[in-house]
Amino acid sequence: MKIRTKITSLVMALIMIVSVFSFAGCLTAETPVNPPAAVYKVQSVTLKHNDKSIEGTLSVDKSIEEIQLSADVVKDAQADGTVTYSSSNKKVATINSLGKVKLLSEGETVITAQAGDKVHTIVLIVGNAYGTKKTYTITVNGGVANVTEAAKGDYVTLSAIIPEHKDFVEWRFNVNGLWVNGNTFKMPPANVEVTAKYVSKLYQLNVVGATVEIDGEKAEGEVIGNTEDGTDVEHNIVSYPVRYDTPIKVTALEAPAGEIFVGWDEGVRNNRVGEMGIGEYEFNMPGETYTVWANYSKLTPTILKVNPSRYWDASKGSKVITTGVPEGESEDPDLEGLSGYRLTFTAGESAITDTPENIQGSYLDTITSGTNTMKAIFKNRGSYDVTLELYATYYGNICTSGYVKVPAGKTVTKYFTGGLGISAPWMGVALRETIASGSGTFNVDMVLGAAPMYPEGDPLLSVSGKAEIVKLEASYDVKINGWARERLYNEKLGLMTYAIYGAQFTNVSESNPAARVTKISNMPAYDENNPYTIIYARVINNATSGDFLSKIDICVGTDADPTKGTNTYYATAVHEQIGDVVVVAIKVPRTANDGQFYFSVRKTTVEGTGTYYPHNFSVLLTYNNVLGYEGEVA
Repeated sequence: MKIRTKITSLVMALIMIVSVFSFAGCLTAETPVNPPAAVYKVQSVTLKHNDKSIEGTLSVDKSIEEIQLSADVVKDAQADGTVTYSSSNKKVATINSLGKVKLLSEGETVITAQAGDKVHTIVLIVGNAYGTKKTYTITVNGGVANVTEAAKGDYVTLSAIIPEHKDFVEWRFNVNGLWVNGNTFKMPPANVEVTAKYVSKLYQLNVVGATVEIDGEKAEGEVIGNTEDGTDVEHNIVSYPVRYDTPIKVTALEAPAGEIFVGWDEGVRNNRVGEMGIGEYEFNMPGETYTVWANYSKLTPTILKVNPSRYWDASKGSKVITTGVPEGESEDPDLEGLSGYRLTFTAGESAITDTPENIQGSYLDTITSGTNTMKAIFKNRGSYDVTLELYATYYGNICTSGYVKVPAGKTVTKYFTGGLGISAPWMGVALRETIASGSGTFNVDMVLGAAPMYPEGDPLLSVSGKAEIVKLEASYDVKINGWARERLYNEKLGLMTYAIYGAQFTNVSESNPAARVTKISNMPAYDENNPYTIIYARVINNATSGDFLSKIDICVGTDADPTKGTNTYYATAVHEQIGDVVVVAIKVPRTANDGQFYFSVRKTTVEGTGTYYPHNFSVLLTYNNVLGYEGEVA
């Protein structure tokens, strides 16, 4: 039974195989084949905001409440391009089927857009930059910040407002541990006060002939030159870096042998500052390269020439002092090598108010050497205070020590000016305060020396280039209409100086002038291409007495008498106060045979009402403008 069943199954299987091959042969040969149905697809979907594709993240502010997203779908024409949207965190934001997103809270959510089997996801970051972040204030001292408030983590930029003559150093904060990079810092969760630190700028200080203290400390500088191109330390130029406005003190070196310290120049030469003859000077550093010179000048130790006729009693100790040595004694170092006298005074002696010339002779000369620095030393050897004045008077030019109080047993040094225009004057010494009551006599040593105040050359006599000198004949000197006192003629300064000394005029007017005349010995030859000669004159008022308006005509012409002739050309110099300097120019017409020319000073006005001599002035003459004339030549 089992064998029969197996045979039947095998027969049936063979029949089926034969049938299949027979059917296949029928299809290939006789039946058509249809292709499979087409499949339509979506190739991509891309989320967009404001028509721009979004890559990775999109940050928005919660305050705008909602945004509109869209999706760009690339697909086959027949494919379904419907987009579905979803939000992974609906507490942060929700999105509807049209892509409208509602912003609900700060945070992050994943927004998904799907079309077909294509998906695009982004991270939507919802922030809150407006109004709800806690901010902190920023206060800046000495500068500004780009914002006045900022939140934790914000970056703030600072700008310094740098004062004049200062350098910025750094920012200083009231909060420790800040992230700071140059002018930028990261805001902490706290109010910040920041202060700009500045220091004064460094400038170059150059000092010649002195030691230097900077802010109270002795300083060592760098030698950068020598004003005389030598090795003498008093001429060394020493440089110091100094911060603006720093206190500076300069102290003159010990004067070279035969010289004294006469004064400080500051900024430029012959610009005097400080007290005359005082070897210390203090100032604050200016905001520029600055130079200070200590000036030393050759000393004349003997000025007084004739024993005084007053305050002199040899029987009571009066004696001559020669270069620091009182007669019959050893040298007194307090007198510093100067010459003079030991005077005698009496307890209770009365002061005087006049100015007697009781020393009738001196070697003082400010014509050949220019303005002088006078150095007087008074040494009181008694038990009573004494107040003295030492002076020289010379036709309106008075140089005086002023009232000098010398306490009992003390030595006092006094510097004063010997102005331009003095030659071997008589001098005087006077008791100016009554001596205290008592008994007996006592002695006071009084010595005097002098040195040119400007060893580089008196600025009153300076020129701006090589002067073409107007030469005058010293032997020709004519006074017209009672011109009083003498004229001193001088060439020793290297510049023609015509010094005039006049008394008070009492009978002078426009119709009755007075004059002083001399000849010009080097008038240029006539030039037909330039028929004029111009002469420049610097007129210096040397007088130190009187309060008057001095008016002087400076004349050049072919008239020997400028008060009557018609060929005299002039310019008027007006001195409005003591010490005035006026520069004028005289344009002189020329002819082929004009002959001898004269220079004259003419007075047509009266100044002064007393018996003193109010006129003392000097005239410098050149053919070229090296005297500082600034006007047009008429």
